[in-house]
Amino acid sequence: MRIKALSRKEINKALPFIWDVFLEYETVNYSEKRKQAFWDAIHSEEYLAQLKAYGAFENKEIVGIIATRNEGSHVALFFVKGMYQGKGIGRMLWNAVLEENIINTVTVHSSLFAVPIYEKLGFISTDNIQEDGGIGNEGLKMVKDHLGKSYQSVKEMCSAYNISYAVFLDRRSLSWLLEDCLTVKIVDHKGRGYKSEEEMCNYGFSGRGQQ
Repeated sequence: MRIKALSRKEINKALPFIWDVFLEYETVNYSEKRKQAFWDAIHSEEYLAQLKAYGAFENKEIVGIIATRNEGSHVALFFVKGMYQGKGIGRMLWNAVLEENIINTVTVHSSLFAVPIYEKLGFISTDNIQEDGGIGNEGLKMVKDHLGKSYQSVKEMCSAYNISYAVFLDRRSLSWLLEDCLTVKIVDHKGRGYKSEEEMCNYGFSGRGQQ
């Protein structure tokens, strides 16, 4: 099984696959209006231009796809061919997203069929149920720290590390790694972060700070 990032051309080529799996597994109790809404979305150039996608290939055949938007913070598409479901392919695709994303909060609007699948990946319900006119049914989100521990919210995660939410957001805006956002307690006059005063002092006396 090969997992690879997809070009825009490859995403377009995968649209019949996406539509077929969608019709087979996602459309229970869907109105024709909602089916049409999904069709329109995946055939919208504006919509497709927002996506970053990965595909799972058995030989040269695509058997799974995941796509995110908003810099990886929202799962837009996630489909695995029926005969390949339950074989860990969804997990492999999800891991590909995680490996290239610094986003620690990810949301999705899931059909009821897929909710248990997302929950296995670590998502939790937001109690945001979409009725008619939307494509998804239930809102879910994932908040995880650098160790893989899940939280109900980013604020709860910050509280667990004794970091204020405002400081966390400021550090993320500077493209700090998630681990540093949560574990750095002290910042020196040059903007370097340390997990303790001892670490900061050792930096200065180790020769690294003599530059």
